[in-house]
Amino acid sequence: MTGTIENDDCEPSRYCYKVPPDLGYPFEFPFFEIHNAKFTVRLVQNPRNDEIGVFLRCLSGGPLHLPFTFLVQDESGVVLANHCDTTQVFKANVTWGKRNLLSKAKEKLVEENANLRVILVLISGCVCGETKNLRICTTCKARYYCCAEHQKQDWAKHKKVCNELAIGGITWMLRRIQTWQKNGILSEMESRELKSKICSQPHLAIFDENEKEIINLLEEKLRQLKFKNKDLEQRQTRTQAENDQLKARCIELEQEKEKLQFSSNVSTAKIKELELLKTVTEEENRDNHSKMKKELAKKRKKIEELSRQVKKHNSANSTLTTKHEIETKKLRQEIIKQHEKIYELNKVIQEKEKSRFEAEFKFEDYMQTLNFEGLLQCQQRVNSAVTEMQTCTRCHENKRQLACIPCGHFVLCIECGSQTVKCPECDAKISEYIQVLR
Repeated sequence: MTGTIENDDCEPSRYCYKVPPDLGYPFEFPFFEIHNAKFTVRLVQNPRNDEIGVFLRCLSGGPLHLPFTFLVQDESGVVLANHCDTTQVFKANVTWGKRNLLSKAKEKLVEENANLRVILVLISGCVCGETKNLRICTTCKARYYCCAEHQKQDWAKHKKVCNELAIGGITWMLRRIQTWQKNGILSEMESRELKSKICSQPHLAIFDENEKEIINLLEEKLRQLKFKNKDLEQRQTRTQAENDQLKARCIELEQEKEKLQFSSNVSTAKIKELELLKTVTEEENRDNHSKMKKELAKKRKKIEELSRQVKKHNSANSTLTTKHEIETKKLRQEIIKQHEKIYELNKVIQEKEKSRFEAEFKFEDYMQTLNFEGLLQCQQRVNSAVTEMQTCTRCHENKRQLACIPCGHFVLCIECGSQTVKCPECDAKISEYIQVLR
C-alpha cells in the first residue's frame, strides 16, 4: 500500500499522507505545486540505525519563504509527534525536515501494525501576508504571526485546531506517568490506563505552567518523604541487627572469661619453664655469634680477590674496543673510496653508450625509412601518449586540473580531487590543491 494524498479531508494548506506499517524506505510521495514551485515529502531511514525521518524537498522553482509543520497522527487522530520550523528559504534541491520524527511516533503507538498519517501544514505567513520576522504560537507550534494583535484576530479560527496540535502537554504528562511508575506511585496497569486515556483525550494533558510547578513540588515532597521513610526503616533494621550482635557477643565474652582463667593457671607454669630455656639459649647464641664472625672474614677476602680480577678484565676490554674502532674507521674510508671509483666508472660507461647510440641512431633517417602507414601509427602513439598525460589517473575521463600539495604531482581532475585524500602517484597525504589552467 503506497502513500496517497487526501486533499478532500484537509484544508487547502494541509497535505495528508497515509503511511502503512509495511512501507519500504526510502519513499517519496507525489509532488505538489505552490507558487510555481514543485515540492515532495520523503520518508528516509538512516542506514546506521532504525530512525525514520520526514523531509520536505523542493524539486524545482523558488525561492519561497515558507514556515511549515509536520504532524504524525495515528488512525484515531491522536497527534504522536510533530516538528515545526521557522521561515525557510526554499529553492531547487533544498531539503528540510526532522530525522527521527516517524520513529518517535512509532514508539508511542499502542498497536504495532497501525497505520500513521503524516500531515504537512504549509503556512504562507501571517494573516496580513508578512513572511519575515514571524513568531510562533507557543501552544501548538504550528501557526506564525507577526504581532500579538493579529494572533488575537485569528484566535476564533485557530482555537479549533490549536489544542489538537498541542502535543507538548501530552509528552510532558506521559513522562510524568513513567516517572510515577518508576518511583512506585502507580502500578503498571494504572500507568497503562492513564496513558491510553490521555492519548484518547488530549485536552486532559494541557496544563498551565503554574499547575506543572505544583505537580513538580508535590512530587519532590513525596520523594523526600519516601527517602526519609526508607532511611528510618534502614536505621531500625540496623539497630535490630546490632542488638542481636551484642547479645551474641555477651555470650562469647562469658565463655572467653572461663577460658582465660584456665589459661592463666597454665601460663604461670609455662613461665618457669621459659626462664630455664632462656638461660640455655643465651649460651647457644654466644657460640653461634663467634662462628658467624669467622665466616664473614673468609667471605670478605674472596670478594676482594674477585674485584681485582674484574678490574683487570675491564682494562683489557677497553683496549680491545679502541682497536676495533680504529679498524672500522679504516674500513669505512676504503669502502667510500671504492664507491667513488665505481661511480666514476659507471659515469664513463654511460657517456660512451650515449655517444654510441647517438652515432648509430638518427631520427631524420628513421622517419624517411617509414611509409605512410608507419607514420600514421607513430602519430597515433604520440597522440595517445599526450592524451594519457592530460587525463586524470583515477577516472581516466576528465582532464587534469589539480596539482597535489606538498608532493606537486599533476594527476587529478576537480571531481576526483574532492574524493581523494592521498596522492595516487606517490601515496603522500594531500594537504591542499592548486588548480592549473591549461
